[in-house]
Amino acid sequence: MHICFSLVESDGEKLYHTAYLVGPAGDILAKYRKTHLNNQELTWATAGDELCKVHAIPALGHVAMMIEDEVWSPEVSRCLALEGVEVVLHPTDWDTKEAGELAATERAGENRFHLVSVTRLDSPGQLGSQTTHAGEFLGGEPIPSCATARALGADGVWRSRLSSICSGGRLTAR
Repeated sequence: MHICFSLVESDGEKLYHTAYLVGPAGDILAKYRKTHLNNQELTWATAGDELCKVHAIPALGHVAMMIEDEVWSPEVSRCLALEGVEVVLHPTDWDTKEAGELAATERAGENRFHLVSVTRLDSPGQLGSQTTHAGEFLGGEPIPSCATARALGADGVWRSRLSSICSGGRLTAR
């Protein structure tokens, strides 16, 4: 199992909004510091100095990350697409329904990549997590919280066999 998440990272006197991709063995496969900060983040965070690199990960394909409202910046998605990304992992905190229905769909469709957006359980937008497939111009497919999720197989085929349950604050596969 691969896990992608974002958190506040401290580096000396600076704080960054950072996303990590962790592999099955617990090793950090990718790290990305958000480059396009929103007005609230500008009050406390430092912008990263480069977009996420595209990483070739055998189980996932060519993968990169973007964080939260960077989905509204077409340039971020376009740059990743030009680098050959197939799957963009997108830890987010949906604040509006439009973010998932409009921005996520537009970015995945116009750039022909799969966008996997994962939000927190108490997301203010109450949209939930979703996958938006390349070339689909409809809203993303919901991933019910702590229920069945869709996973991208090693062969590149989307599968619906990954079931999860919440127990004691942990998400465990069954």
